[in-house]
Amino acid sequence: MLLLACSSNNSKPEPGSSNDLATNTNQLEGTSQNLELSYIAWACDCANWATEADIRSTGENQDSLSHKSVFIEPADSSLALPDTLGFSGDLIRFTGQFYKEKGYPKKYPLTEMKVEKAKVFRYTGYTVLRSNYKSFVSGMQQQSKHAKRRPTGRY
Repeated sequence: MLLLACSSNNSKPEPGSSNDLATNTNQLEGTSQNLELSYIAWACDCANWATEADIRSTGENQDSLSHKSVFIEPADSSLALPDTLGFSGDLIRFTGQFYKEKGYPKKYPLTEMKVEKAKVFRYTGYTVLRSNYKSFVSGMQQQSKHAKRRPTGRY
């Protein structure tokens, strides 16, 4: 499993603020487009989707990749990704538009970690091109099968 870290500033939420961060604008770019995005398992709540070309071009430079990563936002709740999607290396073709300004997806949870704003892609549809859910689950099952049994202390 690949787990990457990105930089962010730690700060506490402002007193009396909402539990969600919102985008700074509701204005979408005029052009609808198809984007093939791969999920990145960052060790933070940062923007975690990027094109495979961006992932390849940045190589080991995680800071550069974190600046190219984007948030995704479903146009409505019926399009929210299921729990079986969002594993490292998942590849999904999204159809939609970017917001004009960097920000956060709607209903993005406010945490103690200050997360950098990023481009937000609001999608109206998606197609799964590669899912790593089955390999993740089978890997977890293999680990539990091979886990050593602890002695009970009874003889």
